[in-house]
Amino acid sequence: MSYRELRKFTEVMKALNFPRVISLESFRQPNFELVAGILFWLMMKHDPKSKIPPEIAKDVERVKFLVTIAEVIQLKMHLKLNLKRLYQADGHAVPELLKVAQVLHNAMVIHQQGGHHPGDSVGEPLLRSSSQPPTEDAAFVPLMLVSDSKQARQLATELTKDGARLYDLLQGELEHRDSRTRITSRPQDVHDVEQALRRLVTELQGEITATTESLDGLSKDEATLEAKIENKRAHLERQTKRLGSLVSVRPAFMEEYEKLETELQHLYVVYLEQYRNMEFLESELKRFHRLEEAALEEQESRLRELRERLRKDELRVLRGGEHSDLLQ
Repeated sequence: MSYRELRKFTEVMKALNFPRVISLESFRQPNFELVAGILFWLMMKHDPKSKIPPEIAKDVERVKFLVTIAEVIQLKMHLKLNLKRLYQADGHAVPELLKVAQVLHNAMVIHQQGGHHPGDSVGEPLLRSSSQPPTEDAAFVPLMLVSDSKQARQLATELTKDGARLYDLLQGELEHRDSRTRITSRPQDVHDVEQALRRLVTELQGEITATTESLDGLSKDEATLEAKIENKRAHLERQTKRLGSLVSVRPAFMEEYEKLETELQHLYVVYLEQYRNMEFLESELKRFHRLEEAALEEQESRLRELRERLRKDELRVLRGGEHSDLLQ
């Protein structure tokens, strides 16, 4: 990437009315979102009906996005892009972006100058002869304008449909030619023609009568609906006025309600205080019971130890008395 290419690209995008600001520092670091946004905008400007996948969050989606863009540009602009440089999304992507932007810029300049290339005279045709070597700026002069290409595609589609319809009509012509020739060759009876015309007039009068009756019914329905709308509008106005009067009028029990609400808030504060006190007293009572139970258990254990000690002393005394009797 050269400074000249980057400067030219920013000027071309500014001339194309790109909505974002592109500075000379935009491609110092890789910025795939900016490159993808520029490519998508250029493709929509060239052909809004192009189907380009908008997802670029994952690497696979980015590759698919670039491949689709390259295929569309190759098919419609006859340009070959370097996808590796575009995927880098840094300064190396600027020459590839400049190729596409330059084509649209040249088309815009040609359109503004009335269909002539900037270097051509007024009378010189748009397409150059094969003997003249095209310059770098005039490489894509044979390309049609964006609007002209859309119109050409539309005309080609309509031409195909008209050709198919004409083919079907010609097939019908082969089938009905004999019948038409036979009918036109025989002498026409004035009485038959008059009867046919009268029959057609009667049918048309019947259709006119049915249409008139339908229009009368629609008029009646319209009048009925307008009356209903007016009634609903009047009812809405009455309800709106009633709502305004209810909002502006202070109810008779409002003072008592506010007084009771204040008292309720005070009672709620007292209730919270008493509830906290009760919870505290219950916790203290539980703690006292635990301490009392622990003291009783300790006292019982001491009593058990004392009984055991007394029993052992009695046994020792009894055993000592028996031993003295044996010695005597």
